[in-house]
Amino acid sequence: MKEKIIKLIKTEFLILDSPIYLETIMLFFMNIHVKKIIWDEEFIWNKTNKRILIMPITNFVNKYSYKILVPTKWHKSYQISKWVPSKNIKIFPNVTNIIPTNNHEKVKMLNCKYNIWNKKVILYTGRLIKLKWVEYLLDAYYELIVDNNKFKEETVLIITWEWKEKLNLEEKSIKIQNIWWKVLFVGFIDNNELWLFYNMSHMWVVPSINIDGRSEAYGLVVNEYLIHWKPIITTNMVGASSIVKENSDFWYVVNEKSSSEVTIIMKKLLKESNEASGNRTENILKKIKKYNSYSECIRILDNITKK
Repeated sequence: MKEKIIKLIKTEFLILDSPIYLETIMLFFMNIHVKKIIWDEEFIWNKTNKRILIMPITNFVNKYSYKILVPTKWHKSYQISKWVPSKNIKIFPNVTNIIPTNNHEKVKMLNCKYNIWNKKVILYTGRLIKLKWVEYLLDAYYELIVDNNKFKEETVLIITWEWKEKLNLEEKSIKIQNIWWKVLFVGFIDNNELWLFYNMSHMWVVPSINIDGRSEAYGLVVNEYLIHWKPIITTNMVGASSIVKENSDFWYVVNEKSSSEVTIIMKKLLKESNEASGNRTENILKKIKKYNSYSECIRILDNITKK
């Protein structure tokens, strides 16, 4: 997508990635007569000492750039707190290239493959690194089913992982497996096949945390989930949680590292009536378009680059 956008920028404009990168800082000062447009996903989280040291420079770059593009209101508030003029900050949607697809036969085949007919699937997709902190999701799921036969019978937790990174989560999940056969580690799923898991899921969880000075600057998987019209549970350390906060139909933002909160919200979703679920689905489909629109990105850039 970035390549397409760059082609649309007139030559008197230079669009740059976040100023935390040395290349961005160099290009900023080397092109003093060009109007700089900066894309920045920074928001409030505990940062590394190295990042703290460079912040005065990044704040200067943003403050004196022509425009700053940010994905959500959280990110905009952060830039304003660093003295970037509000009029220079534009909310610019982060757009996924995954397109919702319907193929009931393929979904049926997947249900058969994993023997999960009539199960309410709780889904996690993404890398299995410490930043994602899937351990909290496993703890939350254990608490959900340990003393509840109904949830034991009707739910299953599916965990995929990107690339070939994997923590030793099977050992952590043994206590769940001892209660019931409830956690499926399905391995790497290609982007072209992810929609199958999205379609058959009941809810999604994004349990990322702030660790080692890093956080989930945006979390594009939130868009991927929501365009498939299912509710999402995410933490306050995921940048895209801002759009969940703005829209109660998208569902709920919990505090990082709070497995008990995740359990409570999962229970609420599982107890929800079909009517309430159907109403929310309609509202998600209507509202997510605002946050996942390539045409909206083009419209914003056109307005910015008009003389």
